[in-house]
Amino acid sequence: EDHAIIVEGYMDFIMPFQAGVQNIVASLGTALTVEQIRLLRRYTQNVVMLYDTDKAGEAAIIRSLDLLIEEGMNVKVATLAEGDDPDSFIRKYGVDAFKERLKNSQSLFEYKLKWLREKHDTRTVEGRAKVCSEMLPTINKFENAIIRAEYLRQLSQALSVSQEALFVESQKFVSMMNNQLREIQPK
Repeated sequence: EDHAIIVEGYMDFIMPFQAGVQNIVASLGTALTVEQIRLLRRYTQNVVMLYDTDKAGEAAIIRSLDLLIEEGMNVKVATLAEGDDPDSFIRKYGVDAFKERLKNSQSLFEYKLKWLREKHDTRTVEGRAKVCSEMLPTINKFENAIIRAEYLRQLSQALSVSQEALFVESQKFVSMMNNQLREIQPK
């Protein structure tokens, strides 16, 4: 299938696997580790995150996105109905509905932007600035300049913020990260 579905726990793994979804793995908790990502990357660079739709699951996805990008993974995020996890969803709606949710997964950019828009009031300048300040570190994790430029363009359009302003803020972040790296390197 050339992608792996990452779920949280045992039952989230067992029920889909028994229903025929064999490209599925469980992180066994909400803390996806670099070691797990590197092991997974031996098999595929494409993952679909499918954690529970509760606050802990959503926060875990957000935390995992940057790690996945840093490890060179292509990431999508699938969501289920509120209150459902993969186990309960398949029991209620069947494996075909489950596969349809996977097929309709969002890009990590779309998912994180939607999550941040729900968290911050983007009708205000301050709210848009907060969303940007949380999106830019993720965008800057991409090594490919074309991908970064496209995500900056999309963020600009989504929030009605100039691309030039986003670029300036992006460069500030890069400069800050470089300074932090210099400080921790032995002299």
